Amino acid sequence: MKGTWWVALGPDADVYNPDKMVPMKPGSFVFHPANGHHYDGAKDGEAVIQVWGMGPNTSTPAERK
Repeated sequence: MKGTWWVALGPDADVYNPDKMVPMKPGSFVFHPANGHHYDGAKDGEAVIQVWGMGPNTSTPAERK
């Protein structure tokens, strides 16, 4: 919607490493499959996103590199 949202999915998301994240520009979409690992966030500026999904969901902190 605005800005760049950074995402890491799958095997690259088992351990938190910002260098493995890829940029998602406005108009992009990301699919997070059930029980898959991922992390995401803004890195270098404001980002406005829309999140839509079905629950339930859980969050587990990732290990840091």
